[in-house]
Formats: sequence, structure tokens, C-alpha cells
Amino acid sequence: STNTLDVNNSGVIYENCLAYNFGSGNMVALNGSNNFENINPNFVSAADDSFDAGLDDYHLQTGSVAMGNGVAGEDIGIYNSGSFVFNNFGYTNSIPTVKITAITNSVAIDADVEVTIATNSN
Repeated sequence: STNTLDVNNSGVIYENCLAYNFGSGNMVALNGSNNFENINPNFVSAADDSFDAGLDDYHLQTGSVAMGNGVAGEDIGIYNSGSFVFNNFGYTNSIPTVKITAITNSVAIDADVEVTIATNSN
């Protein structure tokens, strides 16, 4: 955004967070402690302000202020230095996903719906 952004809300306290505006505007200081505002997190690849799991890589580059500055010294961000494994496509690891790959476009009253289902283990 070209505007100064304020993400603060009444009753919300931020701790060990990083807020950055990829546009030309700034971020208002976050309510709370140990936060970083207006500092580029230095993602490996994030071309714009739209999340695109196929193109963006939100791992941190060496030297990012977000490294080691999260809670208990973990990295700030979705790829923290802990045991949590983030999946860009929203699938939970170790839980199979179910996807409808084909479905009848229209169905007459009392007719059957034809569906093709595929599964994937993550």
C-alpha cells in the first residue's frame, strides 16, 4: 500500500512480531513488545503483496531481522525454526487430502450425481 497501515485493534497485543508494508507506505508501531515495524523481512521470494503459493517463497534469507527474534528465540514467520512444518498449499502434513476432480454439471430431478474423487497423502 502507499498508505501508512495500522493493524492494531483494541485488546490485541503483539509480541515478537514483524510488520512490513511492501508498498511505499509505512506501518504504525504494533501494540506490545519486542516487535519490528518497517523492516523488510527479506523473504527468499515475494514479488508483491499478494500471497501466491506457486511463486512466493516465504523462507527467510540469511541476515533477516526475523531470524531468532520470535518467541523463545525462534524465527518470526510461517517457517519458524521450530517443529511446525508449513505447507504453502494449505494441506496439513500427514493427513490425506480429498479432491473432487469431476462432477456432473447439471442433474435432473431424481437423477444421480456423478462424481470422481481423488486422494493424496501428504
